[in-house]
Amino acid sequence: MVAATAIGVGACWVQWAHASWTGTWAILDLVPGVLVASAAMTAVLYWLHGSAGQVMLFLAAALTAVFVGGVTLGDAVLAGRGTVARATVTDAEGRTDIRGTSWTDCRLRLPDGTPLALPVRCDRERPGDTVTVTTDPGGLVPPALGDRTHVGPALPGLTGACVVVAVGCAVAATWKGERQRLRGEPSLAERYNPGYYPRRRSSPGYGSRPRRTPADLVHGA
Repeated sequence: MVAATAIGVGACWVQWAHASWTGTWAILDLVPGVLVASAAMTAVLYWLHGSAGQVMLFLAAALTAVFVGGVTLGDAVLAGRGTVARATVTDAEGRTDIRGTSWTDCRLRLPDGTPLALPVRCDRERPGDTVTVTTDPGGLVPPALGDRTHVGPALPGLTGACVVVAVGCAVAATWKGERQRLRGEPSLAERYNPGYYPRRRSSPGYGSRPRRTPADLVHGA
């Protein structure tokens, strides 16, 4: 489950990286990422038998990794192998996506006369203006204005922390679910869906440890 969680969050990163740089239908690229995070959250609840707090914390961490991680991934590619150059704006076209967000797409031409294949999101630039642009020679990440070869620690740190929290929630849910199984205590998911877990109830060791009583809780047992 830990590996599946990491793979799922990684897939979300890729989706958001694409959505961060594409055009009109970019919001649709978020759907697979959100679905993966939601499916992983459901697995933490129903498969690993996590508590309500663990499930909600996992979802918050996974979704934050979705939104922040994609931007971090794109920046990391440009920082690792991006090429900085001066380019001339040859065309500027205003666009609006289905969310109502407006921006300007600028077409750029490099000093050697080569036009960039993809437009760059710009602000107030107009045809004839000269701008600094960072391009990815491998073509994985679309070009971006400015020198993007340096990545600050904030976004990668936040993304890494969210991944650690998400994986930690999965591990904690596994540990808690196993303790409840050995004590014969129903988990949150099992409590409301007892008929869904016949194999859990008949598994070896189920209920082999004494259940905690209210007195145990008072004394910290």
